[in-house]
Amino acid sequence: MKPDHIADLERRYQTLKDEIAKALTNTSSDDLMIIDLKRRMLHLRDELALELERLRPKAITHGIYS
Repeated sequence: MKPDHIADLERRYQTLKDEIAKALTNTSSDDLMIIDLKRRMLHLRDELALELERLRPKAITHGIYS
């Protein structure tokens, strides 16, 4: 089971991804809005990667089992 904050980040990431897809199909979408959505999505991706890295066992991340 995933921690709540990880699940929340994943939901927010998916919501932004859906918003971007919707904006790209809408010909009247503002390019700056799409850029902002993509920037926010990349920020969430990085935040999610950091959180997932923190959950990995320390022995694996430090190469003890390599």
